[in-house]
Amino acid sequence: MKMTKTKLFIRIFLLLVLVATVAGFVMMRADIATENKKIAEIKHSISEQKLRNEELSSVLEPENTDDFYKDIAESDLDYGYANEKIYVDISGK
Repeated sequence: MKMTKTKLFIRIFLLLVLVATVAGFVMMRADIATENKKIAEIKHSISEQKLRNEELSSVLEPENTDDFYKDIAESDLDYGYANEKIYVDISGK
């Protein structure tokens, strides 16, 4: 009879270990799925930042700086060349 109680105790213990292992595995899979979503979001933000960096580096290249400053002067500061006539289309088309 004593051997039967020991076997029962071992079986219950092994069953609890198995349940805990399965629960841990399920929780790890859920964590992995969450982390994979985070990785995808980070990769997307990295690609957006790389595009922005390329745009900014193209502005900083020596051959583009004159055009960059000219565009800023004309559009934001309303500067123009001497004797330059600027026509604005107000027809709304």
